[in-house]
Amino acid sequence: MNNGFWGIIRSIFLIGISIVGVGSLLLGIVAFYSNIQVQSWPSINASVYSAGVKSVIVNTAGSYPNNEYGYTSLEYCQNITYSFIVNSKQYITNKLLFDSPVCYNNESAAQSSLSSISIGQKQIIYYSPADPENIVLSRSGNGVIGPFMIIFGLIFIGIAVLFRGAKIRTKPMNQIPPQ
Repeated sequence: MNNGFWGIIRSIFLIGISIVGVGSLLLGIVAFYSNIQVQSWPSINASVYSAGVKSVIVNTAGSYPNNEYGYTSLEYCQNITYSFIVNSKQYITNKLLFDSPVCYNNESAAQSSLSSISIGQKQIIYYSPADPENIVLSRSGNGVIGPFMIIFGLIFIGIAVLFRGAKIRTKPMNQIPPQ
């Protein structure tokens, strides 16, 4: 398949779209499977052990902090720790698997968001039987991501397959003999 410059561009496009498609498909399968597992996790009435604000540096440039490729900013996130007992063992954790912490641009807004949360307050959580330190606050938080990523991946793989089978015209229209 030697089609010159456009053949190379097409190959790069097909490789890129195939990687995105396969990656999305695999991530979707993992998310879908994880969501199915969470549905069977037992619930328990946990207590709020601590509630505070944690400052987090957000880097918009990935691996290029504080340079021309992006900038860093400071966000203030809720940091809530829960305490509960499973099989006579106490767990104190803030490892929320699918729930992102609630974050704010300023510290006072983050502090005021915690005003309705008090130490000792009861909260129903769902914990992993294999590792009770892994918890979720809701069983339905990750339900849409898996199927969406699977569909997205299949669409991209389909596009790659369709483009792979398409012919690239290497001669201008006026040089193609009539049929």
